[in-house]
Amino acid sequence: MARYDGIVHQKLPPGTSFPVRDKDEPIGTENVEQVSPEFIRSGLLRLQEALGTLARLTENRGNPVDEYNTVPITGAASESTLTVLPTYEMMPEKIVGVIVNGPPSTSITVQLGDRLWPVVIPATGILVIAPIALILGRNDDRKIIAQTPGNYFLELMGYADARFKA
Repeated sequence: MARYDGIVHQKLPPGTSFPVRDKDEPIGTENVEQVSPEFIRSGLLRLQEALGTLARLTENRGNPVDEYNTVPITGAASESTLTVLPTYEMMPEKIVGVIVNGPPSTSITVQLGDRLWPVVIPATGILVIAPIALILGRNDDRKIIAQTPGNYFLELMGYADARFKA
């Protein structure tokens, strides 16, 4: 019972605390999970998966690719195909952009690796194919095939990295 101003109350006054534990017993629990080998193994496996995902997302842009060639498909130096050679011999290349230049409204075929794209060059004379992500090895074809005479230009841009699988 508590007493205020000579009045006896049957309740505890606000803010009154009373002990529920013995003072010799420490407050807290033993955290078994943090010291068990299963917990540590589980955490390391999750960390390994997260780092693997992070490593796959990063790109090495230290080896830029800028491959281009131009050829007249008329006159004495006339050819029906325009071939571009790879920049790097030992690393596959990830092509992220392609620029084709030629006579307007001309139908050509762009061949990059095993992909054949029949396209029509727009009225501006410049066709941009981007963004893309093509992995090309050193033996993959990089060319345009045209039936119509004219001056053609092909440029490939991207990055080379030994981690890419061609």
